[in-house]
Amino acid sequence: VSNQGFARAENLLSSHLPVFDPELYGRQGKIMDSWESVRHNQEPADSLIFELRKPAIINYVSLSTKYHLGNHPQAVQVEARPEANAEWQILVPKTELAGHCSKKIKLSANNNIYQQIKVLMFPDGGLTRLGLYESLPDLEIKNFLEIHSARNIIFEDPIPHPKKPLTPKFHVNPTQIEANWLRVARGQEVDVASLAYGGHIMSASNEHYSPATQVISPYPPINMFDGSESARSREKNHHEEVVIGIQKIIPIEKIEIDFTYFRNNNPFELSLESLGTASGEKGQNKKWTVLLPKKPVKAYAGNKLRLDLKEPILIEQLKIKVFPDGGINRIRLLGRKT
Repeated sequence: VSNQGFARAENLLSSHLPVFDPELYGRQGKIMDSWESVRHNQEPADSLIFELRKPAIINYVSLSTKYHLGNHPQAVQVEARPEANAEWQILVPKTELAGHCSKKIKLSANNNIYQQIKVLMFPDGGLTRLGLYESLPDLEIKNFLEIHSARNIIFEDPIPHPKKPLTPKFHVNPTQIEANWLRVARGQEVDVASLAYGGHIMSASNEHYSPATQVISPYPPINMFDGSESARSREKNHHEEVVIGIQKIIPIEKIEIDFTYFRNNNPFELSLESLGTASGEKGQNKKWTVLLPKKPVKAYAGNKLRLDLKEPILIEQLKIKVFPDGGINRIRLLGRKT
């Protein structure tokens, strides 16, 4: 198997129906009863090769992405061969999959006997079950269609709402913000993006797994869901973005991006832009300025990226772009109160 960073490949071959425990979480996040690989695969596909206990004729194939929505693969291909070192033959050509669905495919009639199976998952994601059948009951056969007619059938039962680990929420009103600001001494370093000092989310393009407002919580992160995480994207040149508004305008010296609990699902690349930076433009003169050009950040998984600015700048809004998607625990704008 090329990758099983989120869920074990052997789950794909389970003879049991998949289960979803809303409260079951581990260090990698939600524990899934499926095969799930990590984000941002740089190869065309993740792959799994396994051997049948007994060589068999295969006439029907079922694919399931049950309980995966937003992190399912874009497409799957199934290949087979009669023995090791033989040429792979395509059983199911690359076929598009939807989230939380099943696709049942009838193969062209043949009497080939296969020993080894290869599953290709484009480009990555979660595939719940694979079924390979030589024969089926008549009532079930009618659900299997030839590849050009087979459709993604959404499961009728909804995905249970996950009961995520505790994530402390920070609530503050304008009076408390002013009181917090008065307690900061002149010359003291302070994070003005923090909710405690009036930082606020102005827009967020995708909050599929967790709300963007957590990235500016004054509390240190305690788990993967204590941050902002978008769904896996499949569009070319895609990006997601969060825009933070700053209430207390002071010269910013450092910007910190915290990926403490994002190890396999932090962004592949990231860029930063600011509004109203060069000596504090006003009105129509405001413009977005690139602070950090698109930079690979996969290596910062489970760590922090700190950008030390050459000169302190005034920032009224900060735009964080992640390419193509991913998660961030905290974003901090650090300066000294004047």
